[in-house]
Amino acid sequence: MMRIFSSEMRASPLRWWLPVFVALDIAMLFGRDPSWIGVWPQASAAVQLAGHAFAAAAAAAATWSSGREHRTGVTDSLASSWRGRWQADGLQLASTLLFIAVPYALGAALAAATSLREAGPGFLWPRYLLLGASTLLLSASAGHLAGKLLPGRVAPTLAVAGLVVLLSIYGSPRLELVVLSGMPQVELAPLALGSRFLLAGVLALIAVVLPGIAPKGEAWRSRSRQAGMTGSAVLAVGSCVIAMTAAGPLRVNRPAPHTPLCSADTPRVCLWPDNAKYLPQVAAMASRLAALPAGLFRPPDTFYERGVLPGRPPLSGFLIIRGVSSVPDALAGSILERTLPLCDLTESDAPAYFRQFWPIHQWLSVRAYGSRFPAFMKGGPPGVDMEEIYNVVHRPEADQTAWVKAKLAAIKAIRPDCV
Repeated sequence: MMRIFSSEMRASPLRWWLPVFVALDIAMLFGRDPSWIGVWPQASAAVQLAGHAFAAAAAAAATWSSGREHRTGVTDSLASSWRGRWQADGLQLASTLLFIAVPYALGAALAAATSLREAGPGFLWPRYLLLGASTLLLSASAGHLAGKLLPGRVAPTLAVAGLVVLLSIYGSPRLELVVLSGMPQVELAPLALGSRFLLAGVLALIAVVLPGIAPKGEAWRSRSRQAGMTGSAVLAVGSCVIAMTAAGPLRVNRPAPHTPLCSADTPRVCLWPDNAKYLPQVAAMASRLAALPAGLFRPPDTFYERGVLPGRPPLSGFLIIRGVSSVPDALAGSILERTLPLCDLTESDAPAYFRQFWPIHQWLSVRAYGSRFPAFMKGGPPGVDMEEIYNVVHRPEADQTAWVKAKLAAIKAIRPDCV
């Protein structure tokens, strides 16, 4: 059997495309935002995402490979082979999967090697890698089946590639086949992941067995058999989709870490251990905010990343999304939440209130960055002139304090219970 498989590998047209597949997977992995490097769940999700982006190419490649019998006219010889049609199709699909698995595995190895230097303890998360593998199996099986059953050279390839893209765009949380990031607050549910492998495995079985029952170019021996086999295949796939829905969402919240990673300074910052590489940056932001003139604000004793502290509201805490660019706004919001009690603003009061509130908020955000003006902060909330904020943070400390006090006084004039 191994000799036959080796022969199939040598006969596959995909052998010439293997370097292209490797380059494509690596380009999709390293051609996006590099913030995943050094964070194990993010690196794992990046490998999976590159594999998913590669899935359309995998489906097209499988279609082209399995459809070579239409181009070479070997259908009859395959059907009469001693191995049986399903064995020939199984070996052909296996060879296609191997050509697809090599780039995916190489991408995972490169992601791990790149992250080792910056990441904390741990390694790539297997569930993300398995999710990418299930998508590749699903895509290759769909492509193999299309190449066997549909005539033509280009149409099956385009149809299957388009199907894979549409599935990724329009999938609901219970049917999604891809995740865009690997934030440490969430993980993949084992049951939901298993349901996706079930769908991929059933489709692979159909792709191997169904063409062998009715070889292309031969009349089916009975209409009832044709209807029965097609109906069984559709029913099997439909049952798998129902199972995916019943399995629940693919992503679920992780329990809070037993030992968060916290800084030593006051105010402290506490992160998920997976985000260890960001601790120095976030701690520096908290230290800059702690150095603000005394008496202006009431900062918390500890800033928590979302999900780190059990029992807190689900949306409390800051998020690290593609680096720390979103953290200063969250830290500023935490400070103002303690400084300005919740006010029951009327519709007429709100515009004037927020004209004073948002400049203070953005001033705190820029101060957290060390009085730098980040490129992505060129815009701001409605009515906030970021150039003015930039000029304010470069004034003497006394002038900045007077500016903030004037804003707080204006808020108090609008609603005395707000300060």
